[in-house]
Amino acid sequence: MAIELACSQCASALRVGDDSRGKRVRCPKCEEIMYVPASETAESWRLRGEDGDEYGPISRPQLEQWVQEGRVSAKCQVIRDGDNQWQWAVNVFPHLGSTAGRGNANGRAVGATAVAGGTAYSQHRATSFAPAGKSKIAAGMLALMGLPLGIHGIHRFYLGYPGTGILMLLTFGGCGIWTIIDAILVFAGSMPDGDGRPLTD
Repeated sequence: MAIELACSQCASALRVGDDSRGKRVRCPKCEEIMYVPASETAESWRLRGEDGDEYGPISRPQLEQWVQEGRVSAKCQVIRDGDNQWQWAVNVFPHLGSTAGRGNANGRAVGATAVAGGTAYSQHRATSFAPAGKSKIAAGMLALMGLPLGIHGIHRFYLGYPGTGILMLLTFGGCGIWTIIDAILVFAGSMPDGDGRPLTD
């Protein structure tokens, strides 16, 4: 049984086979990568705007429509119901990395958008997406070096968390446990910098 999709980039109508469920497919016209729902039941998504406000739940087609309309920027975050971690919108919609800051019909760039079920959206300016520039390896090594030296929290200062860096210094990294947990989070890519941006490899 064929599944009908609309490309979030060029709005082309696509038909894919039932064996594509739960997989990613590429639009033959613009090469945009899209996710095919695993079941016929519509999956729900939530959107977290640049300002931290959350919208949804909304369907995947609605989220793709918002992306196509320029309402979602690369610095927004999305999560699918059932998942346990937010991810950058640019990871789900890779073309956002090159089109962040594009204007809407009125020539104004927009970030996070519409209220759930509504059509009004904010008009605040989107900033272009860029990695933090902070190295995952450097942060992880700073964390691990604190264990034998007894100097904990240096990685927190490096990443832009001075408050918790001081707290780690005073508590010896939570007797080392907090430092180990931080090192794991850093190497797993689960700890952003102080501005919420992902670390580089």
